[in-house]
Amino acid sequence: MDPGPSDPSLLQLQSTHRSTRTWRGEVYETMRVRRRRRVVDRTMQYHSRMIPYLRSSGFYGISRVAFFSLDWALITAFVERWRPETHTFHMHCGECTITLQDVQVQIGLPIEGIPVTGTTDADYADVCERLLGRTPGGYDIVGCKLKVDWLERNVPAIDDESDEESVQRYVRSYILQLIGGCLFADKSNRFVHLMFLPLLEDFQVAGQYSWGSACLAYLYRELCRGSRAGAHEVVGASILVQLWAWDRFPFIAPQRLRVSRAQQRTVDGQNMLMDVPLGHRWLDAFSVSQNATHVVSAYRDALDSQRHEDDVVWQPYNELMGSLPEYYTNGQGSWLSTCPLICFHIVEWHRPERVMRQFGMVQVVPPNCAYDAQLHRIELRGHHHENWVTFHASYINMCENRGDTIATVALNEGHDHQDYMTWYPSVTRRFIGHDGALRDYSRNLVHRLRRVFIEDGYERGLAALDEGIKILDEDERQRSNLSHDGIDVQQDR
Repeated sequence: MDPGPSDPSLLQLQSTHRSTRTWRGEVYETMRVRRRRRVVDRTMQYHSRMIPYLRSSGFYGISRVAFFSLDWALITAFVERWRPETHTFHMHCGECTITLQDVQVQIGLPIEGIPVTGTTDADYADVCERLLGRTPGGYDIVGCKLKVDWLERNVPAIDDESDEESVQRYVRSYILQLIGGCLFADKSNRFVHLMFLPLLEDFQVAGQYSWGSACLAYLYRELCRGSRAGAHEVVGASILVQLWAWDRFPFIAPQRLRVSRAQQRTVDGQNMLMDVPLGHRWLDAFSVSQNATHVVSAYRDALDSQRHEDDVVWQPYNELMGSLPEYYTNGQGSWLSTCPLICFHIVEWHRPERVMRQFGMVQVVPPNCAYDAQLHRIELRGHHHENWVTFHASYINMCENRGDTIATVALNEGHDHQDYMTWYPSVTRRFIGHDGALRDYSRNLVHRLRRVFIEDGYERGLAALDEGIKILDEDERQRSNLSHDGIDVQQDR
């Protein structure tokens, strides 16, 4: 059994990809997913006076997506299918990915705006004094990074009597904790990079940045790193991977009871259930009628067993878009843009032309996309005094002109994707694990034999093969009904 690809022209990094070691039986563990959002929710009091600043800065949406546990096994199973060459997940029925649409709709970060970039050449102790009211000392500030718990200890909570400057400092502290604990989390799980703090000096100016693009750039970079053979951790906005997977692959999602645990949540007497991004829906109670699995091999097997295009919900937001405030949809003009995503030193490509079914369009064979190894190697290390606006000027120019690179093809109105699906099997990694490959091989063998028996008139053998097909169908049905209720099994920090 050959998991592919038979044509190596697209997936040129296969030899060093995590899926190669998984196929060989060398990788079994669940990856550690780093974040600190639980601490933010536990230590930072949410006050109504924060809301105007969160709205104007672009962070109101993500502030409304409350904490819920991450399923490390599920995220690991999708990291195994992430391809740095294309920035897509490779599934049986084609490519799919997390796009700018998902970022804005699910967690409410703004998409339109200028790239999140600037200089890393600053006196960050002075910046902290000016924007947070205190100067970190000792080991609280290390180079360009600040210990997150310093914010908890040194920026006091606010109340109705707090002056406006104190409120602004508190909001900056809150946003920094979202940045370091969720959106741009790193492997230390203890620090936040201070290069973001100067961008929060003026909240109106902060709202002009494309925070959603930066978040997706950072996530793409970390998924690329996590997909390497030997990687043990994944960071970034991993909450997006889980929300995206639950909405598009219902056969591996927990069953929501639609009794939101947030329905009773109020802030200063205000009902905060309104005006929230779609990710908030998953702050819910789940059915516990079946035991949870939460094992990478179970998710891997379920995804390997996919056989039909209809197994994927390509457009999960269609019926919900009309109910969303403009705050979460006003970036539609960029959702289909093939453009660089920028976050200071990071430049990663957004490639909606490879996942047109996610936008209700026909998927054609996409144009070649060259993997830029040099771009992937650029890190902050060794560039602590860099002006990234100058360094990445050409990519920033492309980003500012992203309206010129909108991917468009025919709407999917009864059309099929035959050309794409003829091309795709030879260039993709068809299987991650042996169980799914064996099941697919057995099914294909039975169907081939059935065709032979029909042609030769062997009725007795035909009946036996039909029985075998029923058994395989039942096995597939049971695996498709895989339940993952009760997701709080991993210990998030």
